[in-house]
Amino acid sequence: MAETQLKSMIAPAYLAQFSCLGPACPDTCCYGWRIPVEHETYLRLQSLPDKELKPLIKKALHRGSGKSGSRDFGFLSVSTEEHARCELLDGEGLCSLHKKCGEQMLPDVCAAYPRATKSVAGVLEQFASPSCPEIARLIIENEHALQLQQLQLPVRDSTIASIPAAIASPEMEQVRAFFLAILAAAEVPLWQRLALQLLIAESLQQTVDQFDAASGATLLDDITALLLDWQQQLQNGQALAALQGWQRHEQLHIKTLAAASRVRADLHFNRPRSWS
Repeated sequence: MAETQLKSMIAPAYLAQFSCLGPACPDTCCYGWRIPVEHETYLRLQSLPDKELKPLIKKALHRGSGKSGSRDFGFLSVSTEEHARCELLDGEGLCSLHKKCGEQMLPDVCAAYPRATKSVAGVLEQFASPSCPEIARLIIENEHALQLQQLQLPVRDSTIASIPAAIASPEMEQVRAFFLAILAAAEVPLWQRLALQLLIAESLQQTVDQFDAASGATLLDDITALLLDWQQQLQNGQALAALQGWQRHEQLHIKTLAAASRVRADLHFNRPRSWS
């Protein structure tokens, strides 16, 4: 049976305050989705003897395309009708499976959302998606919400993603550390931190695309030099001064929202999601 444990990890401060709102959530995650169910959980749910839950699970649980032992062996689905809820939600808006059997019976996705945990060189890191209204509120309302801390947070071993060795290279680790440092800089407005990350990512991509191994330098040298230049611009105020001059472009904003709506229309959601 899946077990959630408290483990020490690097995480933004907002996760220390996060708690699921349950039925009070203004946009609950318990409807409108197709939830993958890992093999072991699928078998446990199928054999659950509870007389009240058994017909609900039979209606909601389906065999997926995954092979034996896979994480998408089955799935929980809801009606394709707009605003249809998960079959396992009770009249109070609570998960009847969680209420009667405990968190350990939930599929990994239900137990982990909105949190995502990864292991980088043996160090655990956890973040959460602002698609969850409560996470979005915590991020917006506290200027120190993104400050990185060492926290004891819940996680299942089966939900921890390991970073492949090919990605955990010295170059990538340097970039990750730089971006995390920017993200945690509470003295800088959040929109400026995000804008900076976008600009730096663009310049990094250009550095990678233009890298010439025949020059005798290494990609790590080029990336180190680029990040050092950005660090100097941040320290002397040039980077932030440039951002202060940015103004909202109404036409571009409208085009961006329109493009996002087109992308959303291509995704298999059973109900509209709000974009704000």
